[in-house]
Amino acid sequence: MLIQQTFFISKIIDIALSYFLMLIKCKKTILIFTVALVLLTSLSACNSESNRVVSIEPVPSDNMRTYFLGDVMVFSGDVTVSKIGVPTWTSPVEVLVELLPGKFDYLDKVVLTVRRTITFLRNGEQQIIEQNIWQESNGSLYELSNEYGNEYVIGTASNKGLLAIPVPFIDFKKFTIDFFTMYGGPVSGPVTEGNREITVAPIQTIDTILGKYQAYQLTHQESYKYLFTYVDNKNDSTVVTERNMWISPEIGLIKSNVLSSQYSPSGVLQSQSLLSLDIESMNF
Repeated sequence: MLIQQTFFISKIIDIALSYFLMLIKCKKTILIFTVALVLLTSLSACNSESNRVVSIEPVPSDNMRTYFLGDVMVFSGDVTVSKIGVPTWTSPVEVLVELLPGKFDYLDKVVLTVRRTITFLRNGEQQIIEQNIWQESNGSLYELSNEYGNEYVIGTASNKGLLAIPVPFIDFKKFTIDFFTMYGGPVSGPVTEGNREITVAPIQTIDTILGKYQAYQLTHQESYKYLFTYVDNKNDSTVVTERNMWISPEIGLIKSNVLSSQYSPSGVLQSQSLLSLDIESMNF
């Protein structure tokens, strides 16, 4: 590094002297002063950089941070729930998001369990949702299971994982993924059948409690149908979700709005919930 720098400085001096002699002959004293000033500035910059190692490999700006075991984030916001025959219920909420050891294995992927603890501040009740995920080296995030612990399957039973965050981020990119969720692994039948349409909008500045961030807006238009009665969901009932997420490449998810609607087998709206969240703190 020092040899390269010395060679670089000597080249600057040679070039500057050549210009200096030429300008003397032309008697352009103002330009002589300008060249001398540039020379001094260049030498000063080289000296200040003598101990710095500069990488020639550009760092991709469109990759997303990879979540790690032990990461913790806190979101705050509000939820509104409406059901047929029941008054609309609203509450401020706080959501604790923890990255824990994965409860599933899949190929050579580093699977993590995302535990979301939702506290409804209106009554103090809590709801815990767990989901298994993995990420590729560029940050692309896949959901291995849903909130019920059922695995997402794409095409065949051996092809698992539903894409949630596509990386690199490409403005206005839109595509649709068909999926099943499987109960009890690949030896059993599917619980639901559906599709997810993902759209990526241009990067924009987003205000959060933590400050302003450059983030891409990702939208999931998702719909799936139950193939048999499962928990409180009847056969042929449908869930439609519109999920808007703002993703900062440096942090990950910083803001979200999720509208979920449940329909009866005959297509009648049964309930809706809207959850809006904004990142409040994190440990990384």
